[in-house]
Amino acid sequence: MALDVFRGLTILLMLFVNNVMVADVSPVIAHGEWSGTIGLADLVFPWFLLAVGVSMSFSWEKFRLRGSLASYVRRAGKRAVILVLIGMFLDSAVQRQVTIGLGVLQIIGIAFFIAAAFMGTSIIVRGSLAALMLVGYAVFLHSTPVPNFGAGNFTAEGNAAQMVNDLLTPFGLRGLPSALPTGAAVLFGSVLGTIWAKYDKSRIASSLGIGACLVAAGAIWSYVTPALKPIWTPSYICLTVGAGAILLGLMSVLEFAKLGDILSPVRAAGSSPIFAYVAPILFKVMILQNWSLPGESETLEQSGVAWMQGQFGSDIGPWVYTATLIAVWWAVFIWMDWKKIVVKV
Repeated sequence: MALDVFRGLTILLMLFVNNVMVADVSPVIAHGEWSGTIGLADLVFPWFLLAVGVSMSFSWEKFRLRGSLASYVRRAGKRAVILVLIGMFLDSAVQRQVTIGLGVLQIIGIAFFIAAAFMGTSIIVRGSLAALMLVGYAVFLHSTPVPNFGAGNFTAEGNAAQMVNDLLTPFGLRGLPSALPTGAAVLFGSVLGTIWAKYDKSRIASSLGIGACLVAAGAIWSYVTPALKPIWTPSYICLTVGAGAILLGLMSVLEFAKLGDILSPVRAAGSSPIFAYVAPILFKVMILQNWSLPGESETLEQSGVAWMQGQFGSDIGPWVYTATLIAVWWAVFIWMDWKKIVVKV
């Protein structure tokens, strides 16, 4: 229940940040980009990765009783390929042209596969490996010289990850350097998930403890390496994954207190997470931003925002539009959960 509620909360947060129609969004909501700050929008992706890692531990516990690590990795590889293909299809729909690259779902697929290869090892090995991956990535960012900028530059134009991404772009591999930190995020999640598989109240303390340690490590690390989501710096990973682990611990408190049912509408939003990510984006780019009412030149999205502004004012109207869109999709997710319709990849 705790994991399902956490995943549902992440989906709803994703819907919110993806559909905010306000021109000047508060820094608390928007991506921090290159400021070194973390907004709500910066929590979505790492929380997805954390949920993936925790979920993997449950699937591995079931699979290891009747299979082998090799067969598990093969199955994980197939799933990773499917995620990559869906991601490319989604990116192509958004860009309205064939787009080969590494977007959100592609990175999730790669990070998932990296973690899957080590699911047969202990939590100490996986935790240590995740830490080494972050340290290695930090060394790369700090020591790789960039022409005209030197080494250890963390501006948008002069960082090492950006340089490598520019080199990889012609091959459709832009974003590949982020496989290290995102893979570490999933591995941290798998460590937490292995502890959770015991299903006792010790997982509350474990979640809160691991989360607090990661947040502390991220806060200290940010003095040396700023927390930057665009290049997935190690401090950003520690801060966001740590915050997610703490939230998972709090969700567990509700579950063991038999209060999880009050959050069942939130849980319903995360029952089919890939569908919940893909469907709203496709609906937005293919219908809301593409279709128009008869005789109108504005898109459905533009017309909807304009109507809301006419009803509620220029400041409140866009927020009402965003809330309405979220409410509609949330109702769809609740209906799917009620009908026990689950879309898995």
